[in-house]
Amino acid sequence: DGQIYVLSAFENSKDDKVYFFSESFDIMQSKSNGDLKKVSERPLSNRFTNLLTATSPDKEYFAYFSLNIKDGNVSSDILTVYDSHFQVAFESDNVVGEMNGFNSIDNFVIDNNGQCYMLLMNYKNAADMYSSKTMKYPLSALEKMNVYLYNQLYEYKIVKIEPEGEARWLSVVAEEDKFIKKLFLFCNGNEVFTGGVFSKPGNLNDGGTFSARIDNQPEEIYISDYFEFSDEFVRKD
Repeated sequence: DGQIYVLSAFENSKDDKVYFFSESFDIMQSKSNGDLKKVSERPLSNRFTNLLTATSPDKEYFAYFSLNIKDGNVSSDILTVYDSHFQVAFESDNVVGEMNGFNSIDNFVIDNNGQCYMLLMNYKNAADMYSSKTMKYPLSALEKMNVYLYNQLYEYKIVKIEPEGEARWLSVVAEEDKFIKKLFLFCNGNEVFTGGVFSKPGNLNDGGTFSARIDNQPEEIYISDYFEFSDEFVRKD
């Protein structure tokens, strides 16, 4: 609508709360419209240290996800979805809980219906390769390479959060002779897809690409659309 909306926060130690405000600015006049208002509040004692944001393709929803990490583990989280006028559409806490052992959030999108999707990565059964302290944080490119060489020990999960705040954990399932090497989420209006690059087990070369639409599957997303790279293409790469 030709406006810029700004989300700001104010910490009030006396009330032990963090207050969030929204304010719109006129693009043409480069000034505030004078409509500063409080949109939400949270306990200051449970301050959040990691923030993720996403905007729906039609610009009707803005999602703000925050989580507090202590000693490498998620201690609390909250998801707030705003409409195009920065009114709270819905809010939900403890969305991912302790992330079920997953180590990092790699991607975060919201569709035109206000449904949010998070892509989580887990480095499983690798405690013997790295210290527990290292495994609690996203790994470097070299460490990821080593994990891949040693039996490809990482996996992905997608968390779908409905407008009612209910979270569903989804697994992405590839064919037995294909290993998901990289995974992404992308949104096209009301449709959300997952896609990425696969390889063959025990081979570091990219084997091809794949994609799958995320519908209303109860627990698993089966990949059926593959594009395999030719040997000549892999050699050139």
